[in-house]
Amino acid sequence: MLYGQRIIHIENAEQVIILDKPYRSRVLKGNVHVRHKKTHLWADSIIIFGKDSAIAIGNVRFSIGDTIHGRNAHWLKYDRKKLIASGNITVASSKGIIQGNYFIYDFKEQYAIATNVFWNADSIRVYARKLVGTGNVLTFIDSVVVHKDGSVSTCDSLIVNRNKQEYIFSGNVVAVQGTDSIRADKIIVLSQKQYVYNGYGRQAESLLWVADTLVVEGDTQNLTNAIIKKDSLILAGRDFVFANGDIILQDTFSLLICSTHGDSIEISGKSLRLDSLQKTGVLIRGTIKQGKYSMWADSIYMLDSLVILKPDGWIAFNEWFLTGHEVIIFKADTNANKQFDSLIAEGNAWMLQPLDTVHINQLSTSRILISFHNEDSVTIMACCPVKTVFYNRNDKGEITGVNYTEGNRLFALFIDDSLQNIVMYSNLSG
Repeated sequence: MLYGQRIIHIENAEQVIILDKPYRSRVLKGNVHVRHKKTHLWADSIIIFGKDSAIAIGNVRFSIGDTIHGRNAHWLKYDRKKLIASGNITVASSKGIIQGNYFIYDFKEQYAIATNVFWNADSIRVYARKLVGTGNVLTFIDSVVVHKDGSVSTCDSLIVNRNKQEYIFSGNVVAVQGTDSIRADKIIVLSQKQYVYNGYGRQAESLLWVADTLVVEGDTQNLTNAIIKKDSLILAGRDFVFANGDIILQDTFSLLICSTHGDSIEISGKSLRLDSLQKTGVLIRGTIKQGKYSMWADSIYMLDSLVILKPDGWIAFNEWFLTGHEVIIFKADTNANKQFDSLIAEGNAWMLQPLDTVHINQLSTSRILISFHNEDSVTIMACCPVKTVFYNRNDKGEITGVNYTEGNRLFALFIDDSLQNIVMYSNLSG
């Protein structure tokens, strides 16, 4: 039975009742199937009002074009502008399967709204209070719970773009996968990359972090404006990269290596690269502090048993400063109370001890070798040639005189930071 070109078509009905009052309508009962343009309705009963409005009741099913198919609605209201359905509705489309208790489709704007929804597509399942879908974009709002690739996430809203394989989590985002967890204001997940904004998290039970942004791509993680704790490391800076176990720090940072045996190590500078064992690395324009020692240089190379400062690196210990074109430090690995075994300063080497703003004890030579001993004693050897300037002081610490000395070699012994003896060989003046 046809009502005209732009009216609802009755495809099937076991009974038709025509009413003229209070307004013209048709009541269809029994296996009812009607069609309007590209929309089909099936139900136990359907009431048609005018030319293009209807209400369907009982076991309602519907289809919109070839892409959207719904079932299990208790009732449905339809006109040429909107389709509204209520019940335990299941809607299937190319975007996945949606289950909810309320469904609206706007024909003019071509968007859908569902409430109390569950969406299932491929490897993702989403629960939310509300869903708005338009084109290839689905927006889930309020109390969103997401299961994807073995992880569980909660957030205030989720935007899914199926074409771009893009997922945008916003508002109070919490993501958990195994022992890893992230809390953030916003997370964007792409097919090969993930962005986290204003987040903090835990990874592999040994890494804690807080950052403005975190970018994950494969085995590489890049953090900006971050504070990180990894095992015995505490880091703070503008740019961090974790790549295949290595740690790369760039653009101003500070790092603290905490130690329960001996002094902790503080590192700061422009950039740093550390291996996964935290033993080998390169520090650019940096400073390292450990206990009573500190060192700085344009480049600091940290090897398993060596630290190399060049060019023109500096090391400070007690009241002394030492520099040279290249400074090589041999680390101690047997006694926890001794950080360094020895060091060598090569090329225009200097040792300086400021007494005040004017007077400075100093030793200059081409090579200085310092050995650190277990009984808090230090031996210093210098050669080829050696120049010294040492100021004499009385018991009150007042300057009483100065010694200028030159020679080919020098040997000195310090115990508890006090000079015990000094020997100059091939003395040329003094």
